[in-house]
Amino acid sequence: MPKVNIHQEILDWATDQPLWQRDALRRLVTQGDVNDDDIADLVSLCKSQYGLEAHRDGQPLTKDHLPTNAGASHAVALLSLTHHAGVNALAPNQTVRFSDNLTVVYGDNGAGKSGYTRILKRACRARGAEPILGNVTSTASPMRPSATIKYRHGEQERDYPWSDSPDREIGLSRVSVFDSQCASVYVSKRMDVAFRPLGLDLFDRLASICESVKKILEKERVSLQNTVYQIPELPETTDAGNLLNHRLTALTSTDDVRALGMLSDAERQRMD
Repeated sequence: MPKVNIHQEILDWATDQPLWQRDALRRLVTQGDVNDDDIADLVSLCKSQYGLEAHRDGQPLTKDHLPTNAGASHAVALLSLTHHAGVNALAPNQTVRFSDNLTVVYGDNGAGKSGYTRILKRACRARGAEPILGNVTSTASPMRPSATIKYRHGEQERDYPWSDSPDREIGLSRVSVFDSQCASVYVSKRMDVAFRPLGLDLFDRLASICESVKKILEKERVSLQNTVYQIPELPETTDAGNLLNHRLTALTSTDDVRALGMLSDAERQRMD
């Protein structure tokens, strides 16, 4: 029986979905979850696809947002991570080295343990990767995040200059970074805990997003239905009448409407 690549299955399925849902999948994969701002943005993107707002181009889920197939022939192992600048309050040019078996990193709260993890999650395309922030206690201008990740691919050692850019190293995408932020863990009211592998939880989360978007759109629809508009009757021979009777749509420019509601200098002179 051929092995199923769940990532490719998700991408194939998403191809037939609306753009705003594919954008929602991207957010779920890269962020782990969505917030109220994401929902509002997805509502706007959904409306734009039906001419209810100005057209927008979303960012659908692509293979670049997902880890690569872990069934490749050569193993990948992290060797070291050197932070240069721009990540939290991490000291510059400090290196964390990884052993072949187990590496324990310890320290007090605020020592920087999570900062190194955030770099790895961004570089390795982990679920729930968090935004990289600068040093909030520094008075200097924030520096661009930069680090060097050394890893072994098969027998070959490679240095990857990481800078938190959209372009990511393919080899590092095969490294699994897992922490409490990435964990796809569901806790019910009975405190039953169940783990779902990457991909199987996306559909539940996407369905929840669809429900949130539906509620907002339904609320707007009801509000519009309950609003009574008193549009004046104007002769069609005027520009304003022609607009109201033939050309007025949801995408009509507000400036164009305002212009028709004001007298030009030539019209004022004519009235005088």
